[in-house]
Amino acid sequence: LYKLKQCMRGVKVDPSLDALLSCDTRTNEGTEGGYLLNSLAYIKKRGYVDAAAFQSHGGDATNCITREQFDECTHYSLEHYCVLKGKSVIQAEIINSGPVIGMVEPYLDFVLYADGVLDYCSKERLAGYQFVKVVGWGSEGKQDYWLVESMWGKQWGHYGLAKVAIGGKHDRITSGVVAIYPGDVVEA
Repeated sequence: LYKLKQCMRGVKVDPSLDALLSCDTRTNEGTEGGYLLNSLAYIKKRGYVDAAAFQSHGGDATNCITREQFDECTHYSLEHYCVLKGKSVIQAEIINSGPVIGMVEPYLDFVLYADGVLDYCSKERLAGYQFVKVVGWGSEGKQDYWLVESMWGKQWGHYGLAKVAIGGKHDRITSGVVAIYPGDVVEA
């Protein structure tokens, strides 16, 4: 939802993550986790609503609103999304269209990250995966890295950002990211 929030063709939108968590129960597991491509397929089919509109109808992370209430909200469409693989392809997408969504394995050193280029040392892996916004890349010394932003906010990492080693033993970003292309406003 990072990119959807970013650009809706001039319309400021705050997509409701709660609507996705509580309403998409067939392909995801609510607050227990889910799958990015399933979530995007759901949004492509149903559209998504603004967080304030969803909450004003009584929806939250564990309670979906009725179909009628959902349909009363202004919907936003998702034009398309695609999976991109490879360093140069991902870099070109970021240059041409902005951030993409990548996945990292949540080892303890990712959770505790503060600075430097992260190439996991910890053997303590947490459950699931963490999706991140890949905003750029760079080099530090001889190590190339992806610059990522987590949903944990500016108190995590280095002001909300981390440098994840490209080609490192746990580099899941280079093997595939998702690019999202928002669509138009669909009035209720």
